[in-house]
Order: sequence, then C-alpha cells, then structure tokens
Amino acid sequence: MKKKELEHLKNLVENSEYFRLKDDRDYENERANARSKIVKKVLVTIYGFKNVRVKRDHGTASGWITVDIVVKTSQKDFPKEFKDSDKIHKLLKRLGITFPQYYPDAGPGDTWTDCLIINIDLQ
Repeated sequence: MKKKELEHLKNLVENSEYFRLKDDRDYENERANARSKIVKKVLVTIYGFKNVRVKRDHGTASGWITVDIVVKTSQKDFPKEFKDSDKIHKLLKRLGITFPQYYPDAGPGDTWTDCLIINIDLQ
C-alpha cells in the first residue's frame, strides 16, 4: 500500500466516531457499532462498496465482527497483499482499530485472539 493511501486511511480512522467514544463499559455498545462502521469504511476504500459486508454479532458475542469480502481475481492490478486475511487484520491494527479478545481454550500454546473473522471470496 502506498504511503499516501495509508495516510488517507489513518485520517479516516482518527476522525471517526470510534476514537471519540470513551473506552469504558458505559459506551461499549456504541463503541462496537462505531468499530464495525470504521472497519467497513476502511475496507470499502480498498475493495469497493459492493464487495464488502461487515456484520456485528449480538448477545454474548456482541464484540465479534465478521467481514465478508469479494475479490475478483480477474483484476490484474489488485494488490496481492489484500487477498490475505492476516495482512488485512494487520492493516486494521496498524490504523489503530482494536478488537475485543477471547481465549480459545483449545490446548497448550493458545493465545488471546481478536474477535474478528475475515472471509475472502476469490471469484
């Protein structure tokens, strides 16, 4: 990603409602809504409006965000780094977007993991 594009995304995130809300229990629901909106805005600038769907879960899983992205493989000029969900996750974190975390309990060596699922559909 070019430096100018990264600066634009950083400004988009820093000027969003997500950073204006306090990080405490009283604003948890509003902050989660703002988080999903800014994730969508960032990804729409990269993939286009019709290619991104961001969904926030409800109830005890209210912190979870599921992102569905459609990438047309016929786009030759499309950057390869945005076909990898780990790199997208790292970009979101680099922009200062934080996610609630959970501990999977699956076995030794597990670590805290962000409540974020990124599905990329290569068409």
